[in-house]
Amino acid sequence: MAASMARRQSAQAQPRSLEEIAQGAFGSAFRSVRREGDTAVFEFAPLQDLPPDSTLRRIYKLGGLAVPPAFRDTPHLKRVRLVALDGRDPSRRLVVFTVTREASQKIDWQHLTAEAITANATVEHLDPQFGKG
Repeated sequence: MAASMARRQSAQAQPRSLEEIAQGAFGSAFRSVRREGDTAVFEFAPLQDLPPDSTLRRIYKLGGLAVPPAFRDTPHLKRVRLVALDGRDPSRRLVVFTVTREASQKIDWQHLTAEAITANATVEHLDPQFGKG
């Protein structure tokens, strides 16, 4: 058991690449990740099998799985942009929001709410199906 715990702690201490973070956060919904200067851009296509308000919460919560580790493991990042795409029509953006390093520190990522995102992040695009978010 001690060896297992030591391996787990060792794995947690190793910085992960943005690609590894994206795969862990989004799973099969992951589409791409890239650096644009001091910004990481994650694209993912979440399931849309729930009502719009629940889908929006899902999008924010999935983003919440990527933002903290991206800032932790990539020290020079200043922003993380999350782009939720429609899985049936990848040219259609559902939600685009950007979180700065400073704003990230104000968000309770463990108990994430849509209100915390809209209060601390910049929501650049919100598909009309979500209303005003």
